[in-house]
Amino acid sequence: MCREMKRRVLEINKADPTAVFSLYVDDLRCRLGYDWFVAQGIDSARVKVSLLSDGTATYNNFYNYFGDPATAQQNWETYAAEVEALDWNHGGRYPETRAEFELESWTWPYYLATRPGYRLVMQNGALLESSCPFITDKLREMQIEDIQPYEMLSALSESARRLFYDMAGFDYDKFAALFDASPKGNLIIIGTSHQNAASEQQQRDYVARIVGQYGAAYDIFFKPHPADTSSASYETDFPGLTLLPGQMPFEIFVWSLMDHVDMIGGYPSTVFLTVPVDKVRFIFAPDAESLVRPLNLLFRDAANVEWMQ
Repeated sequence: MCREMKRRVLEINKADPTAVFSLYVDDLRCRLGYDWFVAQGIDSARVKVSLLSDGTATYNNFYNYFGDPATAQQNWETYAAEVEALDWNHGGRYPETRAEFELESWTWPYYLATRPGYRLVMQNGALLESSCPFITDKLREMQIEDIQPYEMLSALSESARRLFYDMAGFDYDKFAALFDASPKGNLIIIGTSHQNAASEQQQRDYVARIVGQYGAAYDIFFKPHPADTSSASYETDFPGLTLLPGQMPFEIFVWSLMDHVDMIGGYPSTVFLTVPVDKVRFIFAPDAESLVRPLNLLFRDAANVEWMQ
């Protein structure tokens, strides 16, 4: 795909040498803004790059690189030097690396967000953690835009949303009808994968507890992990529960039907970053501190969350 994209970029540039390019790419592939454009001789001033947060990795990586004041500044300056070693004026010069090409520069997005033409688009920039004053200053220099995916989706025209659903293979009408089938509220349980029978039983116990607590007031939907086969009998085992397809694009499902979702919870998930916090009402974990960053910060003061273990 990279070769085809680079070829297409050159075609567009040849047809219109003044064209301004906008690239939306996940932040783990942040170097593509250089590789596809500047390295092919396109003026960096004509390239606008939106680095989209990969999820919890964006926050965890930032903390790992810059959370320790003893190493934070040196790490920042090292990554900045790698970026500035590229030929931003004429393109074509790369640092040597043995890593997979497009994924080789996970350390770059934060510094890139301080360069002209780059911004980091994420769920909540306030959750980037560092106690290093130098990094605190750099955070103020970064171009960060906080926006939730469901807000971006709702801002699209109806025709654009339909095109997006079609591209993603998501049948919006089918699931909207499912959520509107009864006057009850809609509750979603997020499952997980399993390594042993004990884990499968624990999930079953959690589901039984949720069905017992909320089944009278809510229609309950269970979203299994794509690798989970133990939940195949849940619709029989828990009358009234609806099993959602394990392989469907779940994030798109949640974002598109956000107004239909009254409660969501389950195993800790990146999905929790992209839904209103007040809709997350139960988490299968002992407490907020046990969660991966930045979920630990997001739910630290969430009074309405029931912790289940």
